[in-house]
Amino acid sequence: MSKSRWECGVGVIRRAVITRLLFAAMLLGSTACGDLEQPSQVLLIPNVPPPPDLPPVPPTLAVRMVIDGVEVTPLSGGQLEGTSADYVSERPARKGWNLGSVVALPDGPFELIIDGKDGISLQFEFTGPEVTVGGEVVPTLLWRRRGDLVAATLNPDNPFEGYHLQGQRTRRIGDPLPRLIGVSRIRINRLKAQRT
Repeated sequence: MSKSRWECGVGVIRRAVITRLLFAAMLLGSTACGDLEQPSQVLLIPNVPPPPDLPPVPPTLAVRMVIDGVEVTPLSGGQLEGTSADYVSERPARKGWNLGSVVALPDGPFELIIDGKDGISLQFEFTGPEVTVGGEVVPTLLWRRRGDLVAATLNPDNPFEGYHLQGQRTRRIGDPLPRLIGVSRIRINRLKAQRT
């Protein structure tokens, strides 16, 4: 028994509707996947490793400096490159400057705030230009292989503790000292008793 013309027409329409629905679903699926802003993070692709050598600090680097609420000449990459580093590490390659080596610090008590590019800050209070945190660690600016400036607190006796290149990442304690990647501004506020 043969199918009527009407039954054949219904079958064609069903196939056409199903095909269009499948096409629309594929189109929506590909559009949704195309909206990913950072596919490497979503797909869990690891970041590219840093170069093996330490790049020079670019002269265009400028860290805004604010002293007692007044913006002054920024700390430049040329100023950092022209100042001999207080700490140097060959493996991994990096170098660091005590904050007092590159910034003029007040003689009396002051507050130090280091701001990062992501809106995160490190805040310290000191009694004078000898800046130590807890009598052990010193606020430091580090230049890393990835080409970024990092604010850190380092122990001058052992500035680069053995956290790197040791392996067994899950069996050791991480670095307990604060780090701030991408320094954008340094604020120094003399405490009211010392302002003149």
